[in-house]
Amino acid sequence: MVDGSGTSELLGMDGFIVLSQTEVDGELWLLVETSARVVGCPHCGVRAVGHGRSKVFVRDLPMSGRPVRLACASVAGSV
Repeated sequence: MVDGSGTSELLGMDGFIVLSQTEVDGELWLLVETSARVVGCPHCGVRAVGHGRSKVFVRDLPMSGRPVRLACASVAGSV
């Protein structure tokens, strides 16, 4: 995998950082993570407590003609 720090801007998703990128069977895989570390409830302000990370796989629109799959690692309770 290649450090994907330069591709974060290409992704165009505020609040996410591209950690790495690789190509698997002609498909571009991007490992992305939320940039939020501590999030509070928008109504009462209570801060969320993380219990690790969960990974969600999402198909995105093609990039440079290649299919894209996002592996989203989010902090539990942050989104």
